[in-house]
Amino acid sequence: MIYDQVFDLLVSKPQVASAVAAIGSVAVAIIALIFSIGSSAAQRKHNRLSVRPLASVLLGDYEKQVYVKLTNNGTGPMIIKSIRIINAPNPSRPLIDAMPKLQPGVDWTMFLPRAVVNRSIRPGGVIVLLLLASKCSDSKFILSRDQVRQALGRLEVHVEYTDIYGSTLPIYTRNLDLFHRAKGDDLS
Repeated sequence: MIYDQVFDLLVSKPQVASAVAAIGSVAVAIIALIFSIGSSAAQRKHNRLSVRPLASVLLGDYEKQVYVKLTNNGTGPMIIKSIRIINAPNPSRPLIDAMPKLQPGVDWTMFLPRAVVNRSIRPGGVIVLLLLASKCSDSKFILSRDQVRQALGRLEVHVEYTDIYGSTLPIYTRNLDLFHRAKGDDLS
């Protein structure tokens, strides 16, 4: 058989046996290198996916409070590149700039006063873009709340963000038309 001939050749010529062994060692090393590179690439991909941010805009429309919040529902830090308020007079300005003037004696509870660039949000973290709240529902607050609802309902929030690797992620968009719902409708 052919195996017997190869064996006899290797026994009779030790230098051929050494050459075959060296070639085999090189082949095994090349195969190991290929698997190592593939494993490293898979690990890098896993690392990137395990720290991926996920933008979400939370809306609250209640009798005593109205809010718009940006949250990170992902597993890694979210780095904000821009927040644009579509249909606002100046989309690159903060949401507060698109709001009507409140009634005398009614003040904003919280708002983001300037454009956000390169700010990060930790996983589960929140940035309040706008909050109008009151402990009592007097007529001035109710009028201000309703005017804010009308203004918010015409807008749309676009959030451009990235992860810690600078990956290009899709722009998150949330329409705020929830604020135009009929009274008594469910928030879901």
